Amino acid sequence: MYVNVYLVTREFGGHEEGGWYYDNYECVHSEFVEDEEKVEDVIEILTETYSEYKEGDISSINGGTDVQVLSEGTKAESETEEVPTYE
Repeated sequence: MYVNVYLVTREFGGHEEGGWYYDNYECVHSEFVEDEEKVEDVIEILTETYSEYKEGDISSINGGTDVQVLSEGTKAESETEEVPTYE
């Protein structure tokens, strides 16, 4: 199990339907946790450690950065690799 830390920003996706946005996940730290019973402890520690990176409000016009700490099956599993397409 991996505990991945993401910096999340709101990015402009395109002009379709009057303009749309998506959440961009950038993995800044990944830690392998062998003991599943310790995952919650690691999440708590990393959430506190990276809390200083959180600023503003990603939903507002002024923007900002959110921090998400997720337990996942692979390293940087949720990282945004390309701009999604509008459907």
